Amino acid sequence: MQNLGNTCFMNSVLQCLANTEPLVKFFLTECFANHINERSTLGARGRLAIAFSELINDMYEGESSYVAPWDVKNIIARRAHQFQGFAQHDSQEMLSFLLETLHEDLNDVMKKPYVEYKDSDERPDAEVSAEYWEGFRSREKSLLVDLFYGQLKSRVQCTACNKISISFDPFNMLSLPIPQPSKDYRTVIRYYPLSLVKRPLELHFELGEYTTISEVR
Repeated sequence: MQNLGNTCFMNSVLQCLANTEPLVKFFLTECFANHINERSTLGARGRLAIAFSELINDMYEGESSYVAPWDVKNIIARRAHQFQGFAQHDSQEMLSFLLETLHEDLNDVMKKPYVEYKDSDERPDAEVSAEYWEGFRSREKSLLVDLFYGQLKSRVQCTACNKISISFDPFNMLSLPIPQPSKDYRTVIRYYPLSLVKRPLELHFELGEYTTISEVR
């Protein structure tokens, strides 16, 4: 994929999506054309979905050894001004925008209904989760939701009355920390005897993430 000038952040995202098999088949077989939503003001009125489909076709069925995603870049820049020009940006921000806009371009719901959720009232999580997902799906329905969306459980407790409210919010990505070693061996103490005949000693300790000074002592 050709770099259009500091667009490696976008190309990496497009490469990931272009290797998601169900999504690729959806666009290669022209199934997406039956789901284009030209009425949604939250998307690109189908233009991004069409440009993405053309890019996928060029990548899998084109004769060129590389492709230049100019149409995708230009449509994104018109919809999101922060991506205009050729400055470097965050890949996660680009992926989030791309998933949301492609979803709106292919959303089967033309007129989104108003959804009001009930209090959890100590009901089982599975029941509350299903209720929230049904409400979300009544407004958002596309292959992008099927492939990339999930739910996060949110628990809020009132400090005055101790009432607990539980909700399940949709998400299309999770930010995860890079795992660090749970334990490490470090040289904590160097001991120098008064006698010059004896050699200095190094004391090594296995330190965990939450090891305290008192434990070392």
